[in-house]
Amino acid sequence: MIVALELRRRSDEVIYRFERCVIDARVTWRRSDRDLYLTWRPGFGWGAWDGNVLQGRPWDVPEALQTSDIPPEGLWVSQKGAKSYSYDLVHL
Repeated sequence: MIVALELRRRSDEVIYRFERCVIDARVTWRRSDRDLYLTWRPGFGWGAWDGNVLQGRPWDVPEALQTSDIPPEGLWVSQKGAKSYSYDLVHL
C-alpha cells in the first residue's frame, strides 16, 4: 500500500511530501506543510489544487489513462503566477 507521495522538483531537488487522507469519502493527498491537495476530479483527472485553483498536474498521462485511486507517477508540471516548475511524482 502506498503510504505517501513525493513531488521532487527537478530544478533544485526540493521535495514536497503528501500524506493520504479522506475528504468527503474520497481519497486525496495533502501536502505535509500546507493545505494543497492532490485530488481526482471526474472529467479532469488528477491535479494539485489550492481550493479551486489548479496549481499542477501530470504532464504526459492523459485523464483517460489515469485511475481515480492514486495520482500517476512521473512528470508533473506546476504554475503559480509567472513561475512554472517540473517535478517527478514518486509513490512511497
